[in-house]
Amino acid sequence: MYEDHNIKYFIPRIESIKYGEIIMWVNKDSEPHHLISEDIENDKPDGIFNSGIIHPKKCYSKKFDIYTGLIDYYCVIHPAERGFIIINNTLSNITDNTSNIKFNYSNKIFSNTQNQPIRNILTRYVDPMIL
Repeated sequence: MYEDHNIKYFIPRIESIKYGEIIMWVNKDSEPHHLISEDIENDKPDGIFNSGIIHPKKCYSKKFDIYTGLIDYYCVIHPAERGFIIINNTLSNITDNTSNIKFNYSNKIFSNTQNQPIRNILTRYVDPMIL
């Protein structure tokens, strides 16, 4: 798991795992978060996971024992804060999905922003490894 003490939201944002692995999200923010998986094409929850409220300095874990490929998710409290999970056993499927991930991710991030420096926007909404 990526560790950075300057993070002001939940981690991880982006995670690649194998079938049956567990992800633990940690709220590094001073505000609560509520993560929910989303059917991004229809812009609604898909029922794969729902963390409920994750209070500051608390965590939520979920075992992914269904094969779904790519899972998009967002924070219900802060809808522009988004992430995704890739459930896969090979790297080839990760690269096949890259262009779709970039489009969906940037479209959601920039849809409600105006004239803000890009780095300020991305610092809040994009995983530091990608930034």
